[in-house]
Amino acid sequence: MKLKLTRRLIMVVGVALVFAGPALADVREGKAAYERGDYETAHRVFHRLADEENAEAQFILATMHHYGHGVDRRYDEAAKWYGKAGGRAHADALFKLGALHAHRHDMPADYGEAVKWYRRAAAHGHVPAQAQLGYMYETGLGVAPDHAVADKWYLSATHQGDEWAQYRLALMHLTGGHGVAPDYDKAVKWLEMSLDQEAPLAHVHIARKCHGAVAARSDQEEALMWCRLAAERGHPDAQFAFGIVLSGIEGWPTDLVQAHMWFDIAAAADHSFAREERGRLAERMTAPDIVEAQGLARAWKPKNGRYSID
Repeated sequence: MKLKLTRRLIMVVGVALVFAGPALADVREGKAAYERGDYETAHRVFHRLADEENAEAQFILATMHHYGHGVDRRYDEAAKWYGKAGGRAHADALFKLGALHAHRHDMPADYGEAVKWYRRAAAHGHVPAQAQLGYMYETGLGVAPDHAVADKWYLSATHQGDEWAQYRLALMHLTGGHGVAPDYDKAVKWLEMSLDQEAPLAHVHIARKCHGAVAARSDQEEALMWCRLAAERGHPDAQFAFGIVLSGIEGWPTDLVQAHMWFDIAAAADHSFAREERGRLAERMTAPDIVEAQGLARAWKPKNGRYSID
């Protein structure tokens, strides 16, 4: 009995491979035409394969209509082919279908429909869909806001290295609400993880937070945290701001050696005001302190490797 089943399985797999071989070759042909800009050939190949229920061809055909690559931009055609590919468990197609409903230019967004497709893609392990689903629950787009559910989806994407999910998770834990309490430690943890992956939004965010906190002069602990995060990762503006903070804002902790160090580092990155402030600061310091600060600046290495002093 086992022998008969094994032979039958081999026959089924063999037949599948016989039919799959030409299809795979045709998909490769279509992709090659697409990449070299021969959209006419690509469309002809993919349309034929799509009619034969090839999910990858359906996905690419949908993409061509979605973005107008060699064909008229038609969202209805894109949705049709994304839907067919998604029905064959093509996770990218499910995600794109969600994005199509969230960002259509020919009619108002349907966030409820977008959530439905993002959820299906996320269930197939699609990381950007998980991150996007987290955002929908965080902001209440298409669903009632629920930060606990958002946290679940963000975490799933975060553990698979999605830097945008890490950044959003950090912001959500900073503010709290909708079932999640503010948690500064968690926020900094996820933000640092996002920064370590060079997420552009995270870098912009910490630099802005540093300047905002310094300008507000309200929360010393917050200002020092944001400026340290940004300065350590090589932001000259934040390094300059951190130097200002440490050089003697009234009522704030003062560390002239550290302030001089950060001015040195910012000046090495051609910050326009760092040299001037460093000169003013040096007038208040002893020669040994200046030497110490210069040594610290030379030894300093940014966490992301962007700048250093030779």
